[in-house]
Amino acid sequence: MSDSCPAEGLVCFGPFEADLRAGELRKLGLRIKLREKSFEVLALLLEHPGDVVTREELRARLWSADVFVDFDNNLNTAVTRLREALSDSADKPRYVETLPRRGYRFVARVSTREAGHREPRTGHLRLAVLPFENLSGDSAQEYFSDGMTEELITELARAAPERLRVIARTTAMSYKGTRKAVDRIGYELDLDYIVEGSVRRDGGHVRINAQLIQVEGQTHLWAQSFDGELRDALKLQSRLAHDIARQVNVNLSAAAAQRLAQTQPVNVEAYDSYLLGLHQFNQGNPSGFERADGHFRLAIERDPRFAPAYSKSAIGYAMRGYFGYAPYFEVYPKAEAAARRALELDRSLAEPHATLATVHWFYHWDLAECGREIESAVALNPNDPVARWTAAMFLASMKEDHDRAATEASAALAVRGKSQKTVFATNVWA
Repeated sequence: MSDSCPAEGLVCFGPFEADLRAGELRKLGLRIKLREKSFEVLALLLEHPGDVVTREELRARLWSADVFVDFDNNLNTAVTRLREALSDSADKPRYVETLPRRGYRFVARVSTREAGHREPRTGHLRLAVLPFENLSGDSAQEYFSDGMTEELITELARAAPERLRVIARTTAMSYKGTRKAVDRIGYELDLDYIVEGSVRRDGGHVRINAQLIQVEGQTHLWAQSFDGELRDALKLQSRLAHDIARQVNVNLSAAAAQRLAQTQPVNVEAYDSYLLGLHQFNQGNPSGFERADGHFRLAIERDPRFAPAYSKSAIGYAMRGYFGYAPYFEVYPKAEAAARRALELDRSLAEPHATLATVHWFYHWDLAECGREIESAVALNPNDPVARWTAAMFLASMKEDHDRAATEASAALAVRGKSQKTVFATNVWA
């Protein structure tokens, strides 16, 4: 037989990688569901690439001698499911070849590397903020700790976009309550650093504890507590984001440094309504968007100069129009008005530009203005997956510039995390 692949580690072929230790199959970084027996078939074939693996060898691997099964049907089913996962064909096999009455052979070129091994990082560092733990003792305050997590992600994403890639909220929040080890999360998201922390709210006072962990070696690099009044929450978040950026040796952008210097206190009731709106907004369904809008409007009533509430309200209106949850001729003008007001109050926000791009595209059909708004959104926050996905879809469908579209799609995928689906039609604003 030819040289075998290791029984543990990663085996790569085409766009796929099989983690033989974890029993997982991924395509372009996205995990593919594959039943246990089908994966065992794949694992045995990958251990002997290019060689015939007999049906008897497969039977011994998949079922012990004292287990009675309809072997032929069960093996055929396992192989069929494997081919479906690989988009392979029995007639014209790219991966799994059938040798009638003998067995199967893996025919594609494979390469191997150790699980957890990462190539030396060039370009951007990658960081994820895991969901902050709620230490208030009140489960009803989960919206607050989740909201603080999201706001820190947003601030970090804008702090040093030329050097730092920050994993998006949807991906980060999927780890809430999982208790996975740092090295496993780091591998799944291809990270250099992880931020963990907790939030305690006591009336009008807030305490944030945070620690920075380097994935390589699981080294605790830095820990800090931030105490302050809730009215200074934005300032606390900015300080935390900028301290983290400095700890990973990236320089703050000029815009980020200016924001830190100009951060103003917020109306406590307005900020609380805003965080409640984020909680509902992130449900990602029509009723959630409606409830979120009520909270955002209440935040605006309490503080008419609170730009983030206008920005999120604008996105909510645009989403309802895009997905058909509300008449587009009613909600797109509201989205446009809210986005423009957000930019009047804070020119540094990227999200309103992405929203205006959507309005110009699908409501005004002004493609030139759409393109300009997309460029503004990406320039202000290259870590914003909304802006990058909008750019990718616009370049591919309207400009037929598929090379640039692929670049933008890859950038969006990079900040969504390689283990998460990134389907524009359902997740672009998530």
